[in-house]
Amino acid sequence: MRARQKMLAGMAALLILLAALLALVTYWKGRDAESDKEETVSVTDFDESALRSISYTFEGQAVELTYNEEAGAWRLSDRPDHPLQEALINNMVSGVCRLNAQRRLDGAGDLAEYGLESPTFTLTAQTDGETYTFLYGDQNQMTSDRYLKLSGEDTVYTVAEKSYAAFQYAPEDLFELEGDPSSSGGSTAEGPGSVPEA
Repeated sequence: MRARQKMLAGMAALLILLAALLALVTYWKGRDAESDKEETVSVTDFDESALRSISYTFEGQAVELTYNEEAGAWRLSDRPDHPLQEALINNMVSGVCRLNAQRRLDGAGDLAEYGLESPTFTLTAQTDGETYTFLYGDQNQMTSDRYLKLSGEDTVYTVAEKSYAAFQYAPEDLFELEGDPSSSGGSTAEGPGSVPEA
């Protein structure tokens, strides 16, 4: 009888210990999640409706996108009648209006160390009253993030590679695919950068 009571007491103590460990793990996971939120660094954060144009050069080809009020969609400036792939354009718009960085490197020093003395890629976004020039540098081989800075600012950021990859398209790559139901040609967007409801 006593042996059984000891066994039950031992099991109860073990359950209490496991519950305490579970509570501790949950607490630290919550702390880590909050820490990640706090560490999110905003590079740009402005309303998509203010965006007027996006321009860059890819493999020697100039790409300039402007919002076409008549079509209610983004178009290439030199080919305004040609519908574009909406998903690709939405990624670009989000990439300039709401760009978050993984890290901010204050006092980064020599820009050549990050490939920013002679940037790998340059992107310009024009809003109603501002011009943003994004300078992309080398890729960090350890994290796969890309170094970036805004023209006129000293701060160097590391951003996810996808924010760089979103602009690696020639004009023809952006053309709407035949039979693509998500084309921008039938968009009912109310303003630049508006994303249609799913």
